This record gives sequence, structure tokens and C-alpha cells, in this order.
Amino acid sequence: MVDRWVLPRLFRLASAVVTTSSEYFDHSPTLQKIAKTTTSIYKSIPLGVDAGVFSPGAVRPFLREQWSIDQGAAIIGFVGSIDSAHYFKGIPQLLSAFSILTRTHSQKRFALLIVGEGDQLNNFQRIVHDAGLEQSVHFVGRVLDADLPDYYRLMDCLVLPSTTRSEAFGLVLLEAMACGKPVIASNLPGVRTLVQEGLNGRLVTPGSHEQLADALIDLFGAPEQLQQMGLNGRALVEKQYQWSQVAQAWQALYRSL
Repeated sequence: MVDRWVLPRLFRLASAVVTTSSEYFDHSPTLQKIAKTTTSIYKSIPLGVDAGVFSPGAVRPFLREQWSIDQGAAIIGFVGSIDSAHYFKGIPQLLSAFSILTRTHSQKRFALLIVGEGDQLNNFQRIVHDAGLEQSVHFVGRVLDADLPDYYRLMDCLVLPSTTRSEAFGLVLLEAMACGKPVIASNLPGVRTLVQEGLNGRLVTPGSHEQLADALIDLFGAPEQLQQMGLNGRALVEKQYQWSQVAQAWQALYRSL
């Protein structure tokens, strides 16, 4: 209903239509179809991040203690909603990949932090229980915005394992990169514009827990690679995703209209 009736009328009235990435626009049949019937300006302006708030820093020891994570354990993180509306976030695939990782690297300790809340919590807890991962997987729940940078700093790697194009950008990737952390994301239009394969992270086929597991195994098999990817991610944020740069792009658009 929205795609058929609302968006075409809205776009015809608009002087400009802005998407978070030109790639997402190019891969959207709906937007492409509407664009052919309008004369609006189509512009790509990404989301941004406060690189002063989300920044590398010391890990607060109490967080490891709070979640009973051993000092030497490597920490994989997920940040996002875990409700029915966000079914596409890929938590089941992440849990399956984590299970493979722990079996493959049995000599190394791992922890998985899932930051977020939603009505699927009980289902995911049941999956964790059935897989025997209760000691390694921690459901953090909702975290205050002010505390979120500390959780990113605690992680060794952030994963965004979304399974469909409902994931259009992935702001959490920027936040983690700003904190100097490497990322693994699904190879989806829009999302993949933030990840330079092998430089600041890895891209995997959406829905493939096997590829996700392989990427995790590779990364944690080369600690120096993890560190360099984190540095590269921070540099990318500073270069083009700070709020000041995004604001300038919006100002330029407003002036052009």
C-alpha cells in the first residue's frame, strides 16, 4: 500500500529524495520504478557518527566482571533489536556461527555479547541453552546511549549478520568502527558500502552461518589483522562519516534547492 500509493505521490511533491547510499537506491526496484515518474533530485547522504563520543578508549574492567567474562576471552558483539519486527537481524545465524567458532578454536575462550531487547529473547535463550552455550553467550538487554561506547570498546569485533535488504545501512557498524573495532557484515546493498573487504572488516553472504563462522575463524586466527582492521575503520570514519561532514552535505543540498 505504501509503495504503491503513498511513496509515488510523496516523491512527486518532493524537491529532493535522499537515501543513505546510492547503492541501496540502485538496488531497490520500488525506488527505481518511482524515480522514472518524478523529476525530483535524488541524492545520497550517509548517516554519521559522533567520533568524539564513539572513540577508542580503555575498557572498563567492571563490564567483564558484570557479565562474568574471563580476562583472556575474545569478545564478539551484536547491537540491535531482537524483536519480531527485526526478524532479519540474523541472530540465529550468529548463534550458529558462534557455536562453530567455539568448537573450531576449542583452545581459545570466546564470549558473545548481544546488546538489545525484544520479544524474541526467550526463543534465542532457548537456542543458546540447547547448544550448551549459556556460559559464553550473554544477553545484555537495552543499554543507555551514554554507555554504548563502553560496550563497543569491550568487543574485539562487531557482527551485523542481517539476512535481507530490510537492513539498508547499519549505523552500528559506524559506531563500532569509530571505536576502533573491526566489523563483519552481510553483503547487502547499502550495508556493504561501509565495509572495505579485508581492510576494516569482512563481508559474508546474507543468511550463511557457515561463511560467518569462517570469517570469525579467520579473524581470530590473526590477532594482528583484527587490530589493523580496527585502526582502518577508525580512519574511515574520520575521513567521511563524522557528523560535521554529513551536516555539510545536508547544507549543500538545502542551498541547491
